[in-house]
Amino acid sequence: LRQNDDWGQALGDGWQEELAALDIEIVVDEVFAMDVTDLTTVVTKLVDKNPDVVLNACYFQSMSLLTQTMAGVGYEPKAMLCSSSGETDNDFIPTVGNNADGFFTVSGWGEDVLASMPDKAWIGEEYIERNNGEHYTAESAAGWAAAMVICESLEAAGSDDAEAINTAMRALEIPEDSWWNIYPYPISFNQETGKNENAIPVMGQFQDTKIKLIYPESIAVEGTELVFPGYELSPVYKNR
Repeated sequence: LRQNDDWGQALGDGWQEELAALDIEIVVDEVFAMDVTDLTTVVTKLVDKNPDVVLNACYFQSMSLLTQTMAGVGYEPKAMLCSSSGETDNDFIPTVGNNADGFFTVSGWGEDVLASMPDKAWIGEEYIERNNGEHYTAESAAGWAAAMVICESLEAAGSDDAEAINTAMRALEIPEDSWWNIYPYPISFNQETGKNENAIPVMGQFQDTKIKLIYPESIAVEGTELVFPGYELSPVYKNR
């Protein structure tokens, strides 16, 4: 399931290619507009085909509508894998409540990361204090890390020359236990592409109106369990 824009098309093409390589059958393939107002037909197809996994790339409005429509007909996918978009919007959980419980989402970061790093908890606490109670998000974490990488690069370059800074940045080796690194992996950059090849996805699951991080295991809060259809936290179970 995906939006009918360049982002949705790119994801859809990638999914189809990878799933074909794994010999996995696609039983439902739906594309819809950002301003869609009715997803009943889409959900009906999901109920009818009962796929093992639903891959989903929706912005906030359509993600909320999809979630509420599924809950309205009592449909709960075996696994809903979302693409770090509409479901990560700050208004998503207040809009859908428990109806998203059990959904999976992937992002670069989540607050439970800081919970696994008690010596860095002050970073999130100070952010909340300075931003009128607003909590750290994946976007906040990326902004913090980007600023700190620039600071490290400026210091290493010893110059404000752009080329010198770029060279210094690509040579950085920031360990996971650096005082400011709030990611569960080291930060360093490929000399040719400039990408941090140590980066791994952070996977979370909606549980009782919160996103609980489940992967990598090093950042999962002790006692966190996966929620699947029929589990007491699942939306369908709660609505019985």
